[in-house]
Amino acid sequence: MIFFSKKTYKLSKKEISKILELKDQSWSYGNLSQEKFFKRNIKKKDLHNLLFKSKKKDILLGYTCFRLRKFLRFKKYFNYMLLDTIIVKKEFRKKNIGKKMMFFNNSLIKKKSCPSILFCKSKNINFFKLHKWKKILNSAYTVQNADKNKKYACMVFNFQIPNAKIKQQI
Repeated sequence: MIFFSKKTYKLSKKEISKILELKDQSWSYGNLSQEKFFKRNIKKKDLHNLLFKSKKKDILLGYTCFRLRKFLRFKKYFNYMLLDTIIVKKEFRKKNIGKKMMFFNNSLIKKKSCPSILFCKSKNINFFKLHKWKKILNSAYTVQNADKNKKYACMVFNFQIPNAKIKQQI
């Protein structure tokens, strides 16, 4: 297995195709919808961690997307990395690949010296807690443009700003 970390503008069309194909395994919106989301929401300098089975880059086993964004606290903006997507190819799940990916992701976050935030369903909280992510209180953040019917937990890693009010725009 081999990891690659690339910014969006350095991804090849073939790599983007493999990412969209992998995402389509877990989210039933269809490949065209995945492509539209990618074009609309992923910026040129966002980071993509790709885990391939070998150096040939023929089989994408896992993928993580970090969207580089800003949050507002006391009328001042701070940079952070939004962990947008983490996914493992279906037939390779339950083989500690997610654990390896989170180790790689956390190392990248520390290297960048930037806090990271994610929003997840309650069923995924324990997975991230195992990897040193911390859940924050719902009262500590507001999410703009979010579906009010969907409830997500907010978790942070490498977050050193006490009592931060996170205002994430989705």
